[in-house]
This record gives sequence, structure tokens and C-alpha cells, in this order.
Amino acid sequence: MMTFTRLSGAIGADVHGLDLSQPLNAQEVRTILDALDRHHVLFFREQSILTIGQHMALARNFGLPEPAPFKPRESEALVLTLDQYEPKGSQAANFHSDNTFRPSPPLGALLQAQIEPAVGGDTCFALNVRGI
Repeated sequence: MMTFTRLSGAIGADVHGLDLSQPLNAQEVRTILDALDRHHVLFFREQSILTIGQHMALARNFGLPEPAPFKPRESEALVLTLDQYEPKGSQAANFHSDNTFRPSPPLGALLQAQIEPAVGGDTCFALNVRGI
């Protein structure tokens, strides 16, 4: 059974009771969408590292994935890998975005942390309130 723990008064919730490496059923997708509407950012902690195929399958539950806006021109990758240990000037130095600047922004982005630093490494989340 999927449950949610609110993380702050305005934004964010931890999701419990779901294994993202397994295919989602229609009810699980609906529950996630409802929670995303309510909490705006969802955290799925203590998950297995997803393969690119699993990551893309998960994303397709919520719509058609779009290419990342900030990527090397020769790449049409739908998944960006950012590595803090890559040399400066590499893809790791580029900002990532969920395309909210577009006239018709997508639902959001799926970020997967594979290595977490002991300190720092914070990710900021902003709520797009256009039209409210």
C-alpha cells in the first residue's frame, strides 16, 4: 500500500510502499498523479538504481518523454547523466531543467541520485504558479 509523508507545509512528500523498478499499474499511476498534484514534488527513497530502460518505462507512465533542453547538440538523449567527477566543461557543469520555461511545459522530471554526497548536493525545487 502506497503512503505519503508530507515534508513541509508547501511542497514535497516522501512516498512509501512502492518499488519503482517494477511496472506500475493504472491505480498506482493515478495515486502518484494525485499525490503530485497535492505535494508538487515526490521523493521515492531507498529504491534500487534503475536502468535507463526502467527509468524510461517509468517516465512513459506519465506521458511522452521529451529531450532535455540543455544537452550536447549531437545528442538526442532523453536521459542525461550528470557526473560531478567529470572534467569542468562537461555535461556535469550544465544546469538541468524540467522544461518549465516552455509555453506548454511537461508534467515534470524524474531525477535519480545514484551517489549522494555526505554533505551538500542539494537540489532546489520551484513551483510553477503561472495561471494561478
